[in-house]
Amino acid sequence: MSTGAIIGIVVAVVVVLAVVGVALWARRRSGARLRPLEPKAREHFARRWAQAQEHFVERPDAALAEADSIVADVMTERGYPADADHRRREADLGRDDREKYHAAHAVLERVHDGGASTEDMREAMIRYRALFQALVGESRARASH
Repeated sequence: MSTGAIIGIVVAVVVVLAVVGVALWARRRSGARLRPLEPKAREHFARRWAQAQEHFVERPDAALAEADSIVADVMTERGYPADADHRRREADLGRDDREKYHAAHAVLERVHDGGASTEDMREAMIRYRALFQALVGESRARASH
């Protein structure tokens, strides 16, 4: 078999896998019944978020871990799969939110390995905050007032 034929087969397999992956992701997302947060839940998560931000000054590593936990809890409350690990949560998000989550969670993993600076953690916290605001619908809630 020629090199060109092998390359053609590999490209075809990669394309098929990509199409199947996108179809599975779309099916999983369409099967999830995402719902907005109730006002009480929004207030609860807003308080948790404010506490995590306050703790950042003294314990940025713990605050970052709490931010990740809050995002996971908000996703569960909104109807994302409750048993999802961080890879599944990332896959279930839209592209912009997925990028924020991926970058923030990568810093959190580096914290556990001792390889994240305070500045890295600050930037991750900002990404988590943007994701949190998108998930709780803060911008929509403000626009309706």
